[in-house]
Amino acid sequence: MAEMQQQNKGKAKGEEVDVDFTKGLPWGGEAHDLDPEQDAWEFTAPPPHAVYIVELGLFEAKLIKQDPQDEATWYYRIAIEGRIRDSEEYNNIPAYLRVTTRLGRGKNISTVEGALIKLGLKDKLVGRKLTPKASAEALCKLLQKGPTTNWEIDWRASYQYIDKRTGATRYKNVYNTYEDFPDSPGGGKNHQPVCTNHITGGREQLEAQLNVVHWYGKGEEVKQKAKVTVNEELEIEEPTPIKANGQASPKPVVVTKAQPKVVEEDEIVLE
Repeated sequence: MAEMQQQNKGKAKGEEVDVDFTKGLPWGGEAHDLDPEQDAWEFTAPPPHAVYIVELGLFEAKLIKQDPQDEATWYYRIAIEGRIRDSEEYNNIPAYLRVTTRLGRGKNISTVEGALIKLGLKDKLVGRKLTPKASAEALCKLLQKGPTTNWEIDWRASYQYIDKRTGATRYKNVYNTYEDFPDSPGGGKNHQPVCTNHITGGREQLEAQLNVVHWYGKGEEVKQKAKVTVNEELEIEEPTPIKANGQASPKPVVVTKAQPKVVEEDEIVLE
């Protein structure tokens, strides 16, 4: 299966070269077999709602300064990439999860620290006072080791609109789960449905987006398709469509019983 277009996110833009068609094109490239019966704009649906074994990696880490003059508003935001490893049909397809060092209202734990606990470092965190830097560094180092874990992955879909009152960009959530999407005539669910814009009355083309609804921590019993109503780890900021070239409807998940990768936890230093 082709790599996801999401992989291109965050990579260097690269060099752009102007060309003069009257003088001929400067680059040839390699020839490939062409199938004129294929639809060049057809994309496969993302994996159906299920619990998958995923191999984690560090996708992106940023320091966010909401107010550059006030350090109390600063925090680290880490994007975790989870690539499916226990399905032949959907092997290597990524899902993304954002965690931060911010403390929610009434909480004494951040989602970065929650991620460390999910990965088995709870004993190391008991009784500790961590700075945002220390917890973010620990998670980044752990993710670079490629640990495996269980994520329940589902679908959602939204569209972008402008708040007339504030001028800010907002997202209108239309579908919350795989079961909410309309059925596809070819089987499975239609991952590219059309809906009505609630402000303009126009038509909006939606794309199914992978949504991590539950992270099964180390030692937690895995329940297939657990009904979780709260996205306990996910921060929805800007939806990123998941697409892959291929057939148009999801196929049954084929479990290959991938063996979890062993991570040496003692090497993770919490300062």
